[in-house]
Amino acid sequence: MNRRAAVRVTLLGLFLLSMLLLPSGAAFRANSVEGLASPYFFSLVRWEAASLWNEVAGRVSRRAGNSSQRADIALVEEYFRLGQEAATLQRRLEQLSSAPGRESERTQIEARILSLKQQRADRGNGVRRIVARQIGQALEQEGIPVRPPVLFAFDAPPQLLVISPRERIELKETLLLDSGVSLRSAVRLERQVEALPPPEGHIRGLSALAEPLGGLAAYPSLIPETDSLERAIPTIAHEWTHHYLFFQPLGRRYGADNRMTTINETVADIVGDEVGGRVLQEYGRKLEKGHPKKPSGFDFNQEMRQTRLKADELLAEGKVPEAEAYMEERRQFLEKNGYFIRRLNQAYFAFHGSYGDSPASVSPVAGWLRDIRARSSSLGEFLKTAARIASYEELERLAQGNR
Repeated sequence: MNRRAAVRVTLLGLFLLSMLLLPSGAAFRANSVEGLASPYFFSLVRWEAASLWNEVAGRVSRRAGNSSQRADIALVEEYFRLGQEAATLQRRLEQLSSAPGRESERTQIEARILSLKQQRADRGNGVRRIVARQIGQALEQEGIPVRPPVLFAFDAPPQLLVISPRERIELKETLLLDSGVSLRSAVRLERQVEALPPPEGHIRGLSALAEPLGGLAAYPSLIPETDSLERAIPTIAHEWTHHYLFFQPLGRRYGADNRMTTINETVADIVGDEVGGRVLQEYGRKLEKGHPKKPSGFDFNQEMRQTRLKADELLAEGKVPEAEAYMEERRQFLEKNGYFIRRLNQAYFAFHGSYGDSPASVSPVAGWLRDIRARSSSLGEFLKTAARIASYEELERLAQGNR
């Protein structure tokens, strides 16, 4: 990256920071969602500043050199292999945490995990450089200008506190929580939020869910460090698409309402999957998407879709306790068939339903956007068209005009 490009990266990061910065002295009422969650807040500003500094420092210290495509691919694959081994050992360590007489084994595992993490850290800058270049090349091949540059960091993702009204499924509010929030603390926070008096305009109070994010479109974007290669590369391309859209009409409307959020996320899914799939071909890998049917014939997507539709029906009839009992019954049913979901409630569907391709969604957005993509001569043309969408009604007209 030349000096001018480096300045562009730094200025973009500072601009995004200024958009995200909240007053440091902000105070929240104790009996509010923000007041209850404030002890657990994730500092996006601090993470952005540290990540941008690490990126600049890494580029300054990087030595120019050439390596073969085969060597690059081997380095990236080794990075993810080390991560998977560390994750496996971490699960084993947790299993041994309360086992008596296993101190020696635990010590050996802890030492091996530290060694694996150090090996990954030593490879981190090189891996980020290679993957960013591969994704940038794939974008250019699709006719998409790589502005801003592809920039990401591997780290533990924050958790997201999702809030929905109980009487309907609607993404009312989201708050970023620190990645280190324990399950016990997350459960306590959910219960505290749900015990709050119903806000103005709500009858039944709130539904809450705290769970880790699969990626965050900060700049650099934050990618879960435990992801597999098949998940990480499409996720990086997905989050970069949000960076691109940030400067377009569609991205500027993100969060204006639930429908505009769904349009943004679905466009990012389409671009991320296609670009990620193209890059994965270089590794001889295929895109991992959704939940395939099990040999038994159990179809998670179909069952989840059925659950969403029935829950909506019960809520529309004002049967809130019945809808919640039904969702819990279905959660247990899914668990018996090998799919563990900690909480299946209105907040779960409000968040996961914002992704148009998710079985938790009832939106027609994904179908409309995929029709537009099928009629586009290239992914670049599709993204250019989608980026200009400024309203749900505009997308609907565009989709109908393509039929």
